[in-house]
Amino acid sequence: MHRTSLRRLEVFVAAVEARSFQAAAERLGISQASVSKQIRALEEQMGKVLFARKRGATGNLTNDGGTTFELAKELIEKAEQIAGGALGDIVTPGRRRIALASHPFLGWAIARPLAGYAADNPDTYLSVRAMDYEQLVANYAQQRVDVGIFLAPSHTPELPSTHLWTEPVGLYASAAHPLSALDEVRSSDLLKFGFIPAHSDRLFQELVDRSLAQIGIKDYPVALESEHPALTIEALRLGLGYTGSFPRVVAGEGIQESDVKRLPIQVSGFEVRLCVQDALRYDPKIQRLIDFITRHCAPGDDIGRMI
Repeated sequence: MHRTSLRRLEVFVAAVEARSFQAAAERLGISQASVSKQIRALEEQMGKVLFARKRGATGNLTNDGGTTFELAKELIEKAEQIAGGALGDIVTPGRRRIALASHPFLGWAIARPLAGYAADNPDTYLSVRAMDYEQLVANYAQQRVDVGIFLAPSHTPELPSTHLWTEPVGLYASAAHPLSALDEVRSSDLLKFGFIPAHSDRLFQELVDRSLAQIGIKDYPVALESEHPALTIEALRLGLGYTGSFPRVVAGEGIQESDVKRLPIQVSGFEVRLCVQDALRYDPKIQRLIDFITRHCAPGDDIGRMI
């Protein structure tokens, strides 16, 4: 059984109600070519012809098209009710919903700017979800995500993406840890102590291992493994080992310099990348959001000096 995305059904319904692909494109804020592409993809998935096409217009609905139209409208209405109920608020008619996913560790980078964006753009309803790389790949393939922000190396074969910014990374230890007393930390110093990995998705751990390998640490002892950030922070405070993190995450967690110090050793940052559904690349509202993210979510020049 084929999985048909809700987005394709929304485009199909808009084309029927607007009675032309061009009018549907204007209504949705996307290109006419995107409307045509979405509807052809829907027909191919279903194995049915939905329109008896005429030049310059959608034409009449076929019998299959009429049935699909009624079912699609019902499904879209129920989906909006479910989404609204989950958020405690039904989406106001006329507002544009944009589904955005980001890596959990990027929350401190995007939280305040996106809240401001939502306040300044009442015509747009942002639905933001935290997803690791594997979750993003799956949801992107099923077209449940319009825009994704994630951590990855420059080559991501599963997701067509572009570079946004490089997020600085630091190594941290308790202020009372022996490493924090050193004026200069070398890889040989780090290998004497255990590393506390901030467990996340597979790709994130690969990025951590790559950064450590660049400073000469390939096989490191592990002090503690936990998927609970609170436990990782407490283990760090108690001096069980050292860990790697983003300065913005450390600052956002409210960790004081008297508790935790950034170690004097340089490690490479992680690349933050952006993926957008093909059909939405030229959508004006999507472009406006991406421009805003590019300008306001990247780290400032002083971020590398934080804690």
